[in-house]
Order: sequence, then structure tokens, then C-alpha cells
Amino acid sequence: MVSPNTRARLLQEAHDHQEREGNAAAEIAEKREKMKAFEEQVQEQDAILRQLDVKDAAVLRELSYLDSEERRLRAPLPIGSERQGGGALQHERERQLRAIAKRRAELLQSREAAQEERRTAQAAREEAQGELNVLSGSMYAPEREVLESQREIQRIFNELAPPPPLAPAASTIDPQDDVNGTVSKEPDEERDNEDDRQ
Repeated sequence: MVSPNTRARLLQEAHDHQEREGNAAAEIAEKREKMKAFEEQVQEQDAILRQLDVKDAAVLRELSYLDSEERRLRAPLPIGSERQGGGALQHERERQLRAIAKRRAELLQSREAAQEERRTAQAAREEAQGELNVLSGSMYAPEREVLESQREIQRIFNELAPPPPLAPAASTIDPQDDVNGTVSKEPDEERDNEDDRQ
């Protein structure tokens, strides 16, 4: 049994460890909430970057198509087409080339804007990922504090626990005792009878 002073001291230590455990658990919960927010930010920026990839691929396909159309339109007119309305055909080609040039300029401008949007999204993602990494690394200390406090609390309560009950003592009844606990007299009587015969 521990003395009252020792018991009071151990209980105070247990209380202090419980308080530290609670503070560490609260810190863990707060950090996990922040980590969740940063994880969502990373996922949002990833989604934006994927959308930009899709748009950029579509722009590149259209630019490639415009390049092939431009090459076709700039090819020499068939021989003899001048006598078959070649002037109108050349005029139509020039109109289409101007439309292609205008569309190409629009696509390049949109691609430039998308590149700026990509840089912004990438920077935001890297910032959120950096914060996430910092928070993840800082989880070790409070998690260790929780485990150590729990171990100390368990140790203290083991010290305060009452000792286990003593095992029952081995029986001391002589095998010659009868069921009522009285010693049998038969062997002594037999010895007395032998003495009398002698």
C-alpha cells in the first residue's frame, strides 16, 4: 500500500499527464483540420491544372489544323484555273487565310492567358503542398506526447492499484484427522492394547 502523501503525489502526476495528453490531442486535431484544408487546396489546384491540360491539348490540335489548312490554301492554283474563275478562287483563299490568321491569333492569346493561369495554379499548389508537408512533419511531437502521457498514466495507476489478494494457504490438516477435524485415536489405542498384552 502506498502512503497518503505518495498517493496524492501520484494522482497529481496523473492529472498533469492527462492535461498534457489533452493539450497534445487538441493540437493534433487542430493540425489535422488544417491539413485537410490544405489537402483540399492541393486537389483543387490539381483539378485546375488538369482542365488547363485538356484545354491546351485542344488548342494545339486546332493550331495544327490551321497550319495544315494554311499550307493547303497557299499551294499554287491548278494550271488553267485563271480561265475558270481563278480570280474569285484566289480571293476566297485570301479571305480564308485572313480568317485563319485571326483565329490563330485568338488561340495563341488564349494559350498565353492559360499559361499564366497555369503558373498561378502551380504556385498555389506548391504553397499548399509545402504547408501540408510542414504540418505533417510537426505531427510527430504531439503524437509522441500523447503516447508517453498514456504510458505514464498507466504506470501511475498500476502503482496505485491495490496489491492482488494473497493465495489461500496450503492445508495443514493431518491426513489422520477425521472429517470433523479431530485426530483419530485408533493407532494409539492399538499401541495401548499391545502394551497390556506384554
